Formats: sequence, structure tokens, C-alpha cells
Amino acid sequence: MNWFYESDGKPQGPIAEGALRTLLAEGKISDQTLVWTKGMTDWQPAQEALNSLLTFQQAATPLTAESIETEPQQPISNPTPAWEHSENSAWPTVFIETVLQVLTHPFKTFANLSPTPGWARPLAFYMICAITATLFSAVNLRLAPPEELPSIFSNWFAQFSAQATQPPPQPGVVPSILAGTLLSILLAPIQVALSSCILHFLLWMTGAARKPLDMTFRVACYATGSASTLLVLPAITAVIASFTGDKMLIHSATILAQMCVGVFSIALVNIAISRAHGLSLLRVAFAFIGVPALFIGFLSFIVILLGELALH
Repeated sequence: MNWFYESDGKPQGPIAEGALRTLLAEGKISDQTLVWTKGMTDWQPAQEALNSLLTFQQAATPLTAESIETEPQQPISNPTPAWEHSENSAWPTVFIETVLQVLTHPFKTFANLSPTPGWARPLAFYMICAITATLFSAVNLRLAPPEELPSIFSNWFAQFSAQATQPPPQPGVVPSILAGTLLSILLAPIQVALSSCILHFLLWMTGAARKPLDMTFRVACYATGSASTLLVLPAITAVIASFTGDKMLIHSATILAQMCVGVFSIALVNIAISRAHGLSLLRVAFAFIGVPALFIGFLSFIVILLGELALH
């Protein structure tokens, strides 16, 4: 059975099954590399395709000279996310499609991420997401301002507010939105670039960085950007709770929604990195959580040790 595999966005092959397994074992291709053979309806990750080989063999017809393929009949699927190939499409439509792809099918979306390098398009996507998130946050802060946070959440803030002779003036809605949008435009590139470098450094520290930095950057743009659009949920929660007039209910519902969005965002980034780099979720979790935890623990030990020495 002849196989084709994807490299730099182009099909390579044909090669025998044994040769394909050798490439996989030697690490020249990853278990997420797209492969194709006769009988398959579309390109699939190598590990998934090889695990399903028995099914393909049962459905295959007897091999004849005429049936030997010299080129794959099925073209390589368009790389996902959709934003990667949206030159001739309306950007609002492609933006929404990409967000839905990332949020609802992260495993498939990032497993098929094209190896073609590029920074501009992912960064543009992230900045649109950041501006959108800013608008949702403005609604949320307007309905649930922190200075009205009930004392059940912050006794210190309540005492501080009681001592204040006059509350600070609140900026208007439009100035707040404009200021937040301007800050998003200025800080979003720095934020995503810095977070990408940190994530890639942690992967490199554990020997798990199988793809270059630009791949980690693109994944961070799509994953964290799409996750930030979920800030619409706390905003909607605040709007619904505001009809009750109960400030405690508004803040409680908003904080709960924000916590859910935060947990989902962390999980989404872990899934995206694992699929793009061809890693297990456990290994990614160790790189992003275990390594910082060990480092913080080591620093804490040094501080305690120095404190004990200073006392003696």
C-alpha cells in the first residue's frame, strides 16, 4: 500500500507503509503529520490513519497494476483555522468561522494547522479579538463596577469606601470604550508576543518544542484570541442579572462567569499547543504548570533558607 505524507504544505511520496512507520519512529514526521492512501476520503494525522489501517485494508480491492496510485486523488485539505486562507472572503464571516472552529473543534483545528510560517494574519486576528473583548469588558464594568463590590467579597474595599468623602467621578461610556480600544491596539501585540515566548520557552525547557516559535505564536493568537471573545458571557450574565437590581447577584454571577471563561481558556491553550506540537496533554500541562511550580518552589526554598541564615 502506497502512502503520501504532507511536508511544508506539499504532498510527498509515494512510500511504502513500512517506510512511513520508519519516518514516524525516527521523528522525521510527527503523529500529527497529515497522510493519505487509497481508500481514504481525506488526509488524516499519521497516527490516526495507521491505527485505522485494518479498516482500510478490509475495504480495499485486490491490488492490480492499474490500481497503483502515482499521485493522491484527494488534495490536501485547506489549512485550518479558516483565517489562514481568507484572502478572497469577507473578513467578518471568516473571523466568526475561525472563532467557532477554535472553540468547538480545537483538536481538529490545530492538528491541521498549516506549517507555512506567518505572523501578520494571526496577529491581525488576535487584535480583532482583543478589541472585541474590550467592548464586552466595558459593558461588564459598566454594569458591575468594582467600586460597588459588596463587602462579602472585599471587606477592606468596603471600609476604604466608607472613609472616602466623595466617590471618584466615573468616565462616560464612550470615552471608556475609546480608551480601552486604544490600549488594546497598543498592548495586544506586546501581550501575545510575550506570552508566546514564555510558552515556547517552557516547551523548550522540557524538550517538547517540536515546532518553531512562529507556530507557538500562531497558536497563541488563535487560541487566546478566540477564548477572549467568550468575555461576552460575563457581559450577558451582568445584563441579565441587572434586571433584578441586586448588586450582590450581579457581581456573583459575573465573577462565576469570568472564572468559567478563565478555566476554559487555559484548557483551550493546552489543547491547541498539544495538537500543534504533536504532544500529549499531560506533557504540555507539565511544561506550563509543573515547571513554573518547581521554579517557584525552588525560589521559596532559597528565600526561606536565606531567612533562617539571617536569623542566626
